[in-house]
Amino acid sequence: MEAQERGGVATEALEAPEQAAAAAAEVDDLEGSAGMLEEGVVYNLPVLPLDGLVLCPGNTLPLRLTFRGDRALVQQALSAPPPLSRLIAVVCCTRSYFTPQLMLQRVGCVAEIRKMGGGGINLLAKGRQRVEVQLEAVVEGSLSLSSVPVRVLPEPPPLAVPPEAAAGLAWHPRALYAKYDAWQLARRAKRLFQSIAPQARGFEGNPLELSYFLLSNLPVDDDVRQQLLEAKTVDERLRKECKLLQALGALCCRACGRVLARSADAVQMSEEGISACYVNSHSFVHDIVTLSQVAEGVILEGSPETQHSWFPGYAWQCAYCSCQQHIGWRFTAVRSCLRPASFWGLRRPALQAGGDREGMGPGGGMFLHQGSSEEDGDGGWTSGEDEESLEDGGSEEEGGLEGSPLSSGSLPSSGSEEGGSGDEAAQDD
Repeated sequence: MEAQERGGVATEALEAPEQAAAAAAEVDDLEGSAGMLEEGVVYNLPVLPLDGLVLCPGNTLPLRLTFRGDRALVQQALSAPPPLSRLIAVVCCTRSYFTPQLMLQRVGCVAEIRKMGGGGINLLAKGRQRVEVQLEAVVEGSLSLSSVPVRVLPEPPPLAVPPEAAAGLAWHPRALYAKYDAWQLARRAKRLFQSIAPQARGFEGNPLELSYFLLSNLPVDDDVRQQLLEAKTVDERLRKECKLLQALGALCCRACGRVLARSADAVQMSEEGISACYVNSHSFVHDIVTLSQVAEGVILEGSPETQHSWFPGYAWQCAYCSCQQHIGWRFTAVRSCLRPASFWGLRRPALQAGGDREGMGPGGGMFLHQGSSEEDGDGGWTSGEDEESLEDGGSEEEGGLEGSPLSSGSLPSSGSEEGGSGDEAAQDD
């Protein structure tokens, strides 16, 4: 069984990344663009589960569909009338090698199919909006994944901070307002992330966009990323990300807990950032984080191979933890002009954060679905894949604003805890 898993996940799953990259370059743009779905409304969409992959708004998702059931899902999305045309719901899942049972997360992301080629097999999609799968309609897999009710989750705008708070004249301590000021949280998160990825200095976007940029680039496992995706507000997500950035240290093997690398060694090797998704001719989608070095003891298998490389000009070797868990690949430059001369691509599903993860438990909701990897599967599924510090003050409700002296429209500026109107939050500098 071990040999079978290593062949299916490590060697065979990486068999043709170069072919996949070439296929992605050959896909054609689809005309037009679907509009945004109305928040809070339930729509029926085809659901595509991906093993260990958390898609968020703004992420690019390459796909290669070899299963007939998966292609049927895409054809259904392509033929759907507006505003659902070309939309699929991508949900993170886990599965056993011994049973066809899937464990689907409750919250996923709508992806719009932007490019297609190879007779409908090669696709490029883009994450659009968060959705919540209606679990009540799914009972032990009795509902086909070709049409699942999903509710578009709202994205509340950042709360407005009254000028009295910035001047220190408000009723509540200034530090309490800082905990819910999305613009200040965004500046702080950006500064913290620069220590890991200097390219963050060039990021331009609002707090919501930054929160998703960090979600997709933080070198943490998919359980933590799922928890971030499920955050109800942008300030909640940014608070969690700031906490993670402060605690990030070691990246460990999920199977045995052995330290594999340091978060500070992350290096950007794609336009997406320090993390990106890659797909191969066997439909396996790998979500990897790229690092300049790893800890001693990582085992390399085989000779460097250039034919099947996701990164042109780099040869790859499979990398294993000492517990024999496949953790990713080492890439070595075969051209003297390339920099860096070598780097590592570690699979997110094989990693877990070695720092403080308090309050970052498993995803808020999962459910079971009976799936099949047969080509003629009914529903179809693809197996993968600020300027000042915040001070302590007041109680922080990670679950949202309930129970805090904050309203849904603005932060209160005086003795009333009901909150009133306030000026719009100051924009990022």
